[in-house]
Amino acid sequence: MNNKKIRPTSYIVMFWNKDGTKKIKEEIYPMYKFTLDDVIVLLKGKEETCDIYECRFWKNRGRYITTGNTYIWDGYGWKLQM
Repeated sequence: MNNKKIRPTSYIVMFWNKDGTKKIKEEIYPMYKFTLDDVIVLLKGKEETCDIYECRFWKNRGRYITTGNTYIWDGYGWKLQM
């Protein structure tokens, strides 16, 4: 089996309802076009209802999986979730 690290290729922004219990929609931003700072600028004013995930498309499952960091809004700025 290949042991190389699976690097993320896209930022996925998931939008949640006000309670944070149901996903409303998601937007995908490829890393070759957008930096994290670009995505944060695009989300200006919507920070309270979304999270940012670093993901990669997994062909076997036909969906994106999180392979990198997760960023959450803490009320003052974007923080790396531990």
